[in-house]
Amino acid sequence: MSIEQKHEKPLNHVNSLQSRNFNDSGEKRYWIAEYNLYGDPKYGLATTAAAAFPLRAAASVPQISLDIVVPDYEVTVRSNNEDHVRIPGGDVIIEEGKSLVPSYTVTVDYPLGYKVQDVVLTDRSGMTAATGLNIPVASMEPGGQTPAESVETGSTISGVLSLNGDDPWWPKDVFDWEICENADGTSTLIIRLYPFYYNPATTDVKFYKNYSFDMVVISSGVKVQSLRTGQHAYAPGEDVLVNLRVNNSGAAQDVIVNAAVLSAGSEKAVDGFPLRTLKGLTGAASFSLSWDSRGFESGQYYVEVTLRDTSGKLLDRKTKMFTLGKSGGEITRFAVTPPSFHIGDKVEISLEYSNTGTENISGTVVVKVQNDSGGVIEQFRSNIIGLIPGNSATFNYFWDTSRVEDSSYRIVGYVLQESQASAPAGVTIALDPNTQCGRENSGDVNLDCRVDLADGLMLMQYAAGWRELTNLQKKAGNITRHQDYHEVGIADVVEILGMLVKSHWPGQ
Repeated sequence: MSIEQKHEKPLNHVNSLQSRNFNDSGEKRYWIAEYNLYGDPKYGLATTAAAAFPLRAAASVPQISLDIVVPDYEVTVRSNNEDHVRIPGGDVIIEEGKSLVPSYTVTVDYPLGYKVQDVVLTDRSGMTAATGLNIPVASMEPGGQTPAESVETGSTISGVLSLNGDDPWWPKDVFDWEICENADGTSTLIIRLYPFYYNPATTDVKFYKNYSFDMVVISSGVKVQSLRTGQHAYAPGEDVLVNLRVNNSGAAQDVIVNAAVLSAGSEKAVDGFPLRTLKGLTGAASFSLSWDSRGFESGQYYVEVTLRDTSGKLLDRKTKMFTLGKSGGEITRFAVTPPSFHIGDKVEISLEYSNTGTENISGTVVVKVQNDSGGVIEQFRSNIIGLIPGNSATFNYFWDTSRVEDSSYRIVGYVLQESQASAPAGVTIALDPNTQCGRENSGDVNLDCRVDLADGLMLMQYAAGWRELTNLQKKAGNITRHQDYHEVGIADVVEILGMLVKSHWPGQ
């Protein structure tokens, strides 16, 4: 059985882990850090190592005992005379106002069909003592002592062994443990050790190097085969539908189904369902539950289903996250005026965004003006702050066309909300075909609304490679109607001169 140091949790696990670490009173004692995709480390246990925590194939025989030798701690003295303590491959405990001390985590994989019921510390030895360390205190204030990296941790089952809560030593725990249910049906036991203790009043240190554990493991053919909610998000007050499928691949047995709704923020049960006993379960059984969400605040919740036998032994556990409170919006009007423009016009762009959900929403309106090749030549942005459900907000912009280089443009608008973009709205706008300024194939190369020798001169300079023209100028100078307007040149100059001769001497 392989044992690996626990570092960053991979994001390809089906169920995110939510750690629960309790003392005897049942209240959360301190936070374990969660990995956040947007770089927002939270209170808790922050990893100091960069190694991955890969999904691994569990051994076929479950491990029932474990000996751990913790690497010696290391002390780094900073310029402010603070002592920063770390255990190679370990983590750091972060709690506001408490000393930043290290912890150490190991993991053990268990094959499909086996469940850890308990983890028992059978021996702890190799204690050494020291004194005189000046260990800094964790602070969530700007500039405070907080490690920059964080790790996602959590459990479906957890246990903790604590020391006397009255003494000044920190931390209070000896160890805690938790179970992660993996996507392939195997599970991972996570044991978190607290081998380093610090007394800030005396600067004394105690460090334990050796730990031995026994794991109580049972074999179970009973599992939660699937757990789904009818929707990912519900409006407050809606009934949340839960569909559950349980399977027993072993001998018939009575299975007790316990389901509860927990708040994802506090990890506390906020409501529950009556216990259900599946008598003599063999094969598969399916049923549905309905949770009345009236009276509950908007937020993230999850349904937790636990299967036990009649003696209380855990057979399986599964969770499913859902959201109470729908956040949504859509672009209900997108208009561009006028639909065709003359060079120098101020084109008005109007976007209306409506809150179609049940929660206040905030976001960013983005409007882009794109040329024929898709390049953005101008962009507008505005913030939406706390738009109330059922309400709309309108945003108006003005695009100055005095320096346009093409005869047509695509104007696109969308709204960024919670890192996701709404369905875009778009309108194509083109130069007025009746305009005399820069009209395609007109010969007005310099876009001054008339054709004269200056236009021929500009086109001749372009043909000679002495100057560049915009796409709009090339299209205007394309008198001979080349298939590719970039090929305008001497032939078009001749046509412009011919036009001028005929305009001055009609009989020629």
